Amino acid sequence: MGRERRWAIIKKSSLKRETTTVGEAFQKTKDLMRKAGYPIEDNVRVVVNPNLGFMGYTFPKAGRFTIVVSGAAVESGLLGGLIVHEMGHVYRMQTNHPSHSGRAISYAMDLFDGRALKMDYQQKILHEVVNHVEDLYADDISFKVFQKNNLFPPEVAGQFFQGWMTPSTVVSGDARKDRWVNASLMLRNSFALRQYG
Repeated sequence: MGRERRWAIIKKSSLKRETTTVGEAFQKTKDLMRKAGYPIEDNVRVVVNPNLGFMGYTFPKAGRFTIVVSGAAVESGLLGGLIVHEMGHVYRMQTNHPSHSGRAISYAMDLFDGRALKMDYQQKILHEVVNHVEDLYADDISFKVFQKNNLFPPEVAGQFFQGWMTPSTVVSGDARKDRWVNASLMLRNSFALRQYG
């Protein structure tokens, strides 16, 4: 049974155990962030989505922040690193860093709205570009915390980011879409190389 399917049928008792594990990891990483000089305010919570198809994400709402981690992330052995990474995003938002400013991002996105980006894949790629920029600034923090606490050793980081790499180009027959998708793959590969290189 695949990892996605296994997490889709997880039982409530397991979820309660995972939530405790996530809660413990959250408290520990929050302390690591504070000790590294990046204190996180108390308006943050972490929840598990067992069906989430990727590691996790963070979103602000009504002055609070929610970090959502996947069931697979809980099982992966990388939970602490993921939470530190997501706390890097929270810290950037809490300190009003331009890379995480909703106003600045909306302004940049509006520059493209209604122009050449009429296709869904173009919109998706533009959102990926913004996400890469946010990740670079969040990881400036998280990698300092990782290094200081030996939380995400370089060999583990290398293996993790190598998994992001796509070695070949896409050829679908739609030349315009292929250019967009291949540019996106090149950007993702460059991002992954920067993170572990």
